[in-house]
Amino acid sequence: MNDFSNILLKSAKDALNRTIGESAAAAIDFYCDPSLLTEDPGKYSEDLAKLFGMGASILEDVIIKELFSRLGLQFKKQGDRRFTDYIAEAEEAYSSK
Repeated sequence: MNDFSNILLKSAKDALNRTIGESAAAAIDFYCDPSLLTEDPGKYSEDLAKLFGMGASILEDVIIKELFSRLGLQFKKQGDRRFTDYIAEAEEAYSSK
């Protein structure tokens, strides 16, 4: 697992723990395999949507905000961009450092 993957996983864990609490975050990890974040973020997003419906986008936003913050990037929500787009942007910015 590369450094970016570790940062992404840690960002997601910390963001979810802070937002919904450790017990609820652990339940999400049970139903949404955290390794999908690095292997197939689109599938992770789909699994979140199955659990939370429209509310999944709120959780995705807190994950992305945490990730961007850790990388020193500014998060700016854009209506046409998806969770996977932001992850790709962050990975590209990280790789270019």
